[in-house]
Amino acid sequence: METTPMSGVTATGEPVHLAGALELAARFDLPPVRPENRVPTSCLPGVGQLLATLAASTSVRPEAVVLEFGTGAGVGTAWLTHGLAPGARLITVEAEAERAAAVRALFAGEPRVSVVHSDWHTVEPPRGGACLLFADAGLRHEIHPPAWDEIVDLLDIGGLLVFDDLTPPGGPTLLDNEEDKRRFVFGHPRLRGVEVAVSAESSVLVAARHA
Repeated sequence: METTPMSGVTATGEPVHLAGALELAARFDLPPVRPENRVPTSCLPGVGQLLATLAASTSVRPEAVVLEFGTGAGVGTAWLTHGLAPGARLITVEAEAERAAAVRALFAGEPRVSVVHSDWHTVEPPRGGACLLFADAGLRHEIHPPAWDEIVDLLDIGGLLVFDDLTPPGGPTLLDNEEDKRRFVFGHPRLRGVEVAVSAESSVLVAARHA
């Protein structure tokens, strides 16, 4: 299988909106790379591939809803859309007005994607719950026990919660909320989770709501 070294995806499998999202990432100084001693500010390729794979599970559920908190430049949005089933919807929430407007324009021709300029607290739980929630920067400072149930309640039974921007065990901790994320995923009674390394320097938490 041929891969492109810059994107890490097959030469014919790049998400349709990824190039435009990467242009926005450059414009907003949100590079999808991991600089030394810094977390990436847009979705890394390995994380994106995982998101597209998880989003593909929407094909088994009619009218499935995927949520993304922290749209940024739309890089993660592009990967999620890449895996999204034809009848599914993606609602991505961004607190910065300029970013939200730019990503909304990028996805203007994609009826499955809604870009909302708002705070995640204003999002109404989808009917039946979301099948996937990618909690990016939108929850960065709020991963504490008082908010745990509110976040879990957004998911359907069997729905998946994804956190990125973690360092694999043994590596340097670059964000002060990495352990908050782990405590949430491994400590909440309605979640079952696992930490998955997507590169030598970066890992992702994936949890399923089971009750």
